[in-house]
Amino acid sequence: MLKHLPLRSIISIPYAVLIIAVVALVGLLSYKTGEDALEQSTHVLRNQTYQQIHQHLDTFLETPHRVNQLNRNFTLMGALDLDDPDAQQKYFLQQLKVFDSVSYIYFGNTQGGISLAAKRVDGTEVVRQTDDFIAGRSTVYSLNADGTHDQVLEKREFYDSRSRPWYKSAVEKGAETWSVIYPFFLDRALGITASLPVYHENGELKGVLGTDILLSHIGNYLKKIGTEQSCEIFIFEPSGLLVASSVDFKPYRLDENEKKLVRISAIDAHSPLIRAAYKTISDNVADLGNVNGILQSEFELDGHKQFLQLTPFHDSRGLDWLIAIAVPEAGFLSSIQRNIQVTIVLCLSALIIAIVLSLIVAHWIAKPLSGLKQAVTSLEQGNWGETVPASRVEELDALSTAFNTMSLQLQALFLSLKRKNKKLNQAREQLSLAHSELESKFSEQNDELKESEERYRRLSQAAFEGIVIHINGVIVDCNHAVETLLGFKLEEVIGRNVLEFVAPDSVDKTRTQLAYPVDGLFEIKVVNNRGEHLIVEARGTATPYKGDSTARVVVMRDITASKQLEQTLRILATTDSLTNILNRRQFHALATNEIRKASRLKHAVSLLVIDIDHFKRINDNFGHAVGDEVLKSVAVVCQGLLRDFDVFGRIGGEEFAVLLPGTDNLGAKNSAERLRSAVSSSVVAEGDEEMAITVSIGIATLSEEISTLEALFKQADENLYEAKNDGRDRVFG
Repeated sequence: MLKHLPLRSIISIPYAVLIIAVVALVGLLSYKTGEDALEQSTHVLRNQTYQQIHQHLDTFLETPHRVNQLNRNFTLMGALDLDDPDAQQKYFLQQLKVFDSVSYIYFGNTQGGISLAAKRVDGTEVVRQTDDFIAGRSTVYSLNADGTHDQVLEKREFYDSRSRPWYKSAVEKGAETWSVIYPFFLDRALGITASLPVYHENGELKGVLGTDILLSHIGNYLKKIGTEQSCEIFIFEPSGLLVASSVDFKPYRLDENEKKLVRISAIDAHSPLIRAAYKTISDNVADLGNVNGILQSEFELDGHKQFLQLTPFHDSRGLDWLIAIAVPEAGFLSSIQRNIQVTIVLCLSALIIAIVLSLIVAHWIAKPLSGLKQAVTSLEQGNWGETVPASRVEELDALSTAFNTMSLQLQALFLSLKRKNKKLNQAREQLSLAHSELESKFSEQNDELKESEERYRRLSQAAFEGIVIHINGVIVDCNHAVETLLGFKLEEVIGRNVLEFVAPDSVDKTRTQLAYPVDGLFEIKVVNNRGEHLIVEARGTATPYKGDSTARVVVMRDITASKQLEQTLRILATTDSLTNILNRRQFHALATNEIRKASRLKHAVSLLVIDIDHFKRINDNFGHAVGDEVLKSVAVVCQGLLRDFDVFGRIGGEEFAVLLPGTDNLGAKNSAERLRSAVSSSVVAEGDEEMAITVSIGIATLSEEISTLEALFKQADENLYEAKNDGRDRVFG
């Protein structure tokens, strides 16, 4: 039907259709871009919010354990007497003023006695102690301005610290730990205890230090973050019990007698959003106690979409919480919808203007072309004198002039073709005679080629290397050495594609070689009939095969054994054979490169030198086999905490070294403390016994004065010596 359409329609209709398609596409892309921007924005917001919460929790939850460790250290130095409850209370009260986030600090001894100092929610300070510092009657006192006992606030006829969960869990674990979350009735808040057992030098238990924090501090922080980021946040345990939230309600309720605080589950929360979010999480996660990584989902509340992110939060002391962040779609949607509306209006305006202009242009072009059509029709009928009038449009005027000139030239050409046709017939007869002579010569050359191919086949079959001829990747011929290499018979190889015998990790390289063949050596992996991967060295070159000039011959030999030997020698040269980490020479080489890079880019870098405490005693008492297990255990623990780009190696005996790129002195101390704590928490089994391990760590940081690896090692060794002198199991620097 298009042959009956006028020219102006043929010009204007496709142009209009194209404009409509472009406008529709722009509108669709605008809508999709808005959706993608919305999802990306909420994704970034949820991740930023989680990072802020995670950083705050790390600091907040580390504080009570630092208080316990500080008190234990003062006890070991003799600055804190664990047999004097009055002195303990004064010291604990001073600490409560220093550590704002801590509410209770106390010590329970092995006789069941307790010495406690507390800072209530209303800011008042109280103390509790048992008579004679043993299990029995306990009294809570308010304090005068000078810190002496004032009024009796509470008496309990019998109190035994040894029966408390915080005491039992610390003794059972033998290391610092958390208690379960429990309610503080007088403070009307939920809290949790960080406890740490204290031992005599002979290993006998002295008692347990405890430090309490109120979880309302976390709730206040979540409210602040939730307000700033326009989102709702709540933290809960895998059991579903709430820990804290950004919503203004308490994560507990009073029992029927209003004498006891009872924790509530997220499904029973007063907030509809928390209930809906928790239901979504429960429907999508089968086991909340086994959540690994970030989980993201969506749900609707009152017809509005909410973007949800669930992230686990763990620490090395047994804490297992889940952080849920819900971001409403409405906060982002209004601005995106306004942009889409503006885009649609602009596109429709452009569409109308473009269609009108196309109609005008089509009419302007079609009118002079109509006259050209009439002249062509006349020329077709043999009227050589027909001409086209000139036009005011430059291009159309040039077309008219060209048509008139062409008409004259066609007339001259027609007469010339008649003369040339006669000559062409004469040339055809001469070409027929030449063709007969060429056929005779070709037959002779073909016989010589067959003889040459037979000689090549005999040579290739006698060669030790595998020889394959392929045309565009299809194998057309090969020798018996290929049969030995791949384990397939020749008839099973010929006719198949080269890629069928190539290992998956060499397919792309082989495809490139097939598409853009280059003469010279290259290595690929092939698979034999037993499924074994073999490394072959190959050289390809172009060769004609049965008249096909695109054929290529590839000669290859098996170099698998030499490659395996080369890899083994490389590992032996750079790796410590016992711990499977870097040896001293490789560590020095990589560390030197990192230090040069840091010096050039003005980046921070720090060095840790780690020495296992009493290692000689371990070897002497338990033997070198146990000593080797200790070395391997320390290497595994440290490697599990280090980043992929950290340089970690054994530099001799019981000494290890860690180079931390991009890490200043404070970051190095934090990393060293994590390594020290992780090692001290690990044990090595010796028969039925478990042996604790500790390390001392010296730190050095790159500076103008300490600018080489040798200078870093010297400073770190000196700091390691100080850590050893300070009692071992220390970080210094």
